[in-house]
Amino acid sequence: MTSLGEAAGNERAPEYMTGEQLQDQCERLVGGVVCYRAYENTDATKTWTRFAGKLTKENGRFVVEVGPEYNYLPQVQQQTEARKYDMPSRGWTYTRIVRASVWATEFAQQQQQQIQQLQAQLQAKNAPQSDPLNALLTEIDAEGVRPGVGGRATTIETDAYAFNPATWSHDEHGAMRIVGYLRAKFSAELAHSGQKHYVMDALGTIQELAMLVPLVGGLSSNAHFVQAVKIQLKRLLIAQMVVRGHNTTYISTFAQAVDTAQMPAWVVQAQSTAASIVKATQFTMKRGPN
Repeated sequence: MTSLGEAAGNERAPEYMTGEQLQDQCERLVGGVVCYRAYENTDATKTWTRFAGKLTKENGRFVVEVGPEYNYLPQVQQQTEARKYDMPSRGWTYTRIVRASVWATEFAQQQQQQIQQLQAQLQAKNAPQSDPLNALLTEIDAEGVRPGVGGRATTIETDAYAFNPATWSHDEHGAMRIVGYLRAKFSAELAHSGQKHYVMDALGTIQELAMLVPLVGGLSSNAHFVQAVKIQLKRLLIAQMVVRGHNTTYISTFAQAVDTAQMPAWVVQAQSTAASIVKATQFTMKRGPN
C-alpha cells in the first residue's frame, strides 16, 4: 500500500500533515522504519525535531520504537538506548511522518541540488577567464598524463585515500574511481534489502562532493567539506556494521566517537571535564559520610 511520499513522480509528502493524514500514513507504514517530526507542547519555540524508529501497532495503538540503530539516518535525534513511545504521545505535536528510505532519498536529493547550484555558480564565475586550450595544457603533466588517470594518483583505490577527504587531490576521473572503490567495498551492503537505499544515498552524495575537488581549489582543506564527506562515510560504515551483526551499543558508541572526533578541541575538552566532574560527584555520593 503506497504511503504519502511514495507516489509516482517522486511526489513529496506534505511538510505539514493534518491529523487525518497522520493517522492514514501511520496505518500504511506499520511494520516499517519511519522518520517523523515532533515538538513538545511546552517548547515555546515550537522547534521541530526529527526522530526515527520502527512503527508497530499494539492493541489498536500505534507505537514507535526508537534506538541507536537508527542514528545513521540524516538529521535525526541521536538515541543512546531503545525506547517505545505511543504515536502520538501525550503532550507532543507531530507532523511529516514518512518511510525512512523516503526521507533519506529526499535528503540526498536536497544535497545534490545544493551541490549542483554550487557547481553552476563556480562554472559561471570561472567561464570568462577560462581558456580550454590553456586549461588542458596545464592539466597535462610532463609525461603527457592527466592526473588521476593511470599517472600520479595511483593510490586512490585504498582506504587510506578514500576515507581521508582532507588529503583528496584528484580530477573528475579520480572522483569516479573513489566511488567505484567504495561501491566494491560496500557491495554486500548494496545487496542488503534493509541497507541498500542508505548506502546508495551515501555513495551518490560522496560522488557529488568528490566531483567538486577538481573544480574548487583547496577544497580539501575546508573543514565543512571534510565533515560533509565524513558524515557520508560514517553512514557507509554503520550500514556495514548493521549487516555484519554488530550490537546496537557498539554501533552507537562508534557513531558518537566519530562525531566527537570532528568536534573542535575546546568542545572535546569541555565534555571530558564535565564527565570527570559527574564521575567524581557520583563517587562522592556513593561513599557517603565517614
